[in-house]
Amino acid sequence: MLVTDEMVAFFDKMVAKRHSPNDLIFTHQMVDKQTQARDAETKKFKAGSENLIEVSWGDGYQRRLMIQACKLAGLEYLTFHELRHTTATMLINQGCPLMVVAQQLGHADTRMVEKYYGHLTKSHAAAMLKAAMPTLGVVEPSKVEPLKIAGT
Repeated sequence: MLVTDEMVAFFDKMVAKRHSPNDLIFTHQMVDKQTQARDAETKKFKAGSENLIEVSWGDGYQRRLMIQACKLAGLEYLTFHELRHTTATMLINQGCPLMVVAQQLGHADTRMVEKYYGHLTKSHAAAMLKAAMPTLGVVEPSKVEPLKIAGT
């Protein structure tokens, strides 16, 4: 996967918060059930942070955060997978080679990118071709103007 300078800076900041190289980057705190059970048996339950542990995000943990972020941004809810599609679409629309897009998505070749985003490359290629091709002067420009209909 290729990364931008902004991505590097973001992950440098996230990694700097870790205490050891094996610590996870994206975690959340939850009650340690084993410690809680042991403390309950000995009647030594402590309501403080001693019973909290850092754990990795579960399957649905990011969903709650995405819902919250979308609400704050005034957007309809979207998933991380939809962000993946958005990224691929933006890269293709900016003229990024399909192999680079495939690598960013974790694919070994361009087949999946062509399958799901091939329609974008055709319209992008047509626009680039029109912009790049010189006028040959073999056809005079039309003097006919399209009608302008009120309200459209």
